[in-house]
Amino acid sequence: MYIYNVVGLIKCGYIAEKAAFDLYNVVKGGGKVANNVAMLEGFTKEVVLESESLTLFLLVRPETDLGEQFKAWDADNQEFIRVNGWLFSVSG
Repeated sequence: MYIYNVVGLIKCGYIAEKAAFDLYNVVKGGGKVANNVAMLEGFTKEVVLESESLTLFLLVRPETDLGEQFKAWDADNQEFIRVNGWLFSVSG
C-alpha cells in the first residue's frame, strides 16, 4: 500500500518525517496514516482528557463542546471515537 502526499510516495511501514504542510505521517510497523486523516476533516484542536483511570490524547473540531458527547480522533489508537465529555476533566 502506498500513500501519496505533497512530498511524494511513501511506503507504509517506514517512518516518514513531518513533511511540508504535515499532510501525512507514517507510524513504524503499523502502516497507519497518523493524525492528518482527522486534520483533513477539520479535527484540528488538540485536547487531553483525563479521568481516574484513563488519559486520552485527542483531536477535536474547534467548536466542540467538551462537556457533551462528541466525536474525536484518538491520537494513540489512530481512530475516531465517541466521547462522553462529562466523564473527563480537560488538561493541557
